[in-house]
Amino acid sequence: MNYYHRTNAAEAIIRDGFIDAEGSYMHVGITLRGVWISDVPLDGNSGAKGKQLFEVTFSPDYDISEYELIEEEKPYREWCVPAEVVNRNASVRLVSKDEEWNLPF
Repeated sequence: MNYYHRTNAAEAIIRDGFIDAEGSYMHVGITLRGVWISDVPLDGNSGAKGKQLFEVTFSPDYDISEYELIEEEKPYREWCVPAEVVNRNASVRLVSKDEEWNLPF
């Protein structure tokens, strides 16, 4: 399955891999640490900041369900996955602007 991560740090991610971010991210009383990915490309209206978009792909048999944040009212799914898990187990590709405009979402 393909997931997406929006950022302004594409060059650093390509060079060094993902690093964990930490914050409450609108989840009151909970501190989350990891890399935010979603099943659709998010934008500023959804709280995702950045002009660059990565496609993050895990093998079909790799399970990240323990990192999913389930919020019934959202029309998309999100995960907060430790950077180490993403860096070791996923392939990552920077999506071009032209390609982003043509994604079927």
